[in-house]
Amino acid sequence: MAEDILKNLSHEADQSYASGYKVFEPRVGIKDGKIIITVTWPSWRLDVCSFILDADIQANPTRSTEKIESCDNLWLCNDERLPYSTYAIRNKYTENTTKWIRKAFIYELLDDFLDGKWTPPWRCGFCRDRVKGIVKPKYH
Repeated sequence: MAEDILKNLSHEADQSYASGYKVFEPRVGIKDGKIIITVTWPSWRLDVCSFILDADIQANPTRSTEKIESCDNLWLCNDERLPYSTYAIRNKYTENTTKWIRKAFIYELLDDFLDGKWTPPWRCGFCRDRVKGIVKPKYH
């Protein structure tokens, strides 16, 4: 089912990203009784983003995937102080310092990751170069 969701996302994405979606791999886990799908970029050992596989998605995995929200607490924000991304982690430390718009959708995070406009703030095998914007995903 997780592969079906990624396939559907790739069909809805801009065609320039289609081959990039083929590189993503889903990982399925359970947390607090909920099924969590984590989309990974294997060559960097990087978890790009995660979402909850709720009953609605399970009932119809081929439905429009545009409204699947990230469960990583990543929010779309409007903050000029963030030089690299328009997404930030919303928590008690950032709650009052950022202009929050809404939770980030999975397709936005994946598309912007493939385009090199955003990268997750957590660590991976290439985190220093990735966060500085030196290393970007190659999938063409």
